[in-house]
Amino acid sequence: MPKQLSLKELTDIWYSKLKNSGFQDAENRDGNLRTFSGRGHLKHKETSESDATWYAGRQEYNNIKQEYYYLAEHFLNSHRFSDKTEKQIWKLHSEGVSYRNIAKELNSKLKVKLNKDNVNTTIKRLSSTMVEKARRYGVSEQE
Repeated sequence: MPKQLSLKELTDIWYSKLKNSGFQDAENRDGNLRTFSGRGHLKHKETSESDATWYAGRQEYNNIKQEYYYLAEHFLNSHRFSDKTEKQIWKLHSEGVSYRNIAKELNSKLKVKLNKDNVNTTIKRLSSTMVEKARRYGVSEQE
């Protein structure tokens, strides 16, 4: 009957096999990452086609986001909001504040009872109105 190896012995054997095959683990033995693994920090001399596609997609996403906040700011200045709370929610949203932080700020400032969910509902409703108005007045989403 063959000798039973301990977990440590088996781990050492397999790590050795992986190392000999050229495999480089992204983690240390303790499970922490050796280096930051974000795509924005690639150190390759050439980017692969998939990386180029990722960067192009990221750039397009950033452009769309920029256009959205541009429209949001104009909507803030041109839309007739139903009340002060609704306008303050949209103002903070157009500045990029998170739903939770909008709720926290307005709860203390305006003494209202908001949470991230009803802030989200308000922003969804208003952003639909904003997009509808933008389409009506000829502002294309993909210029």
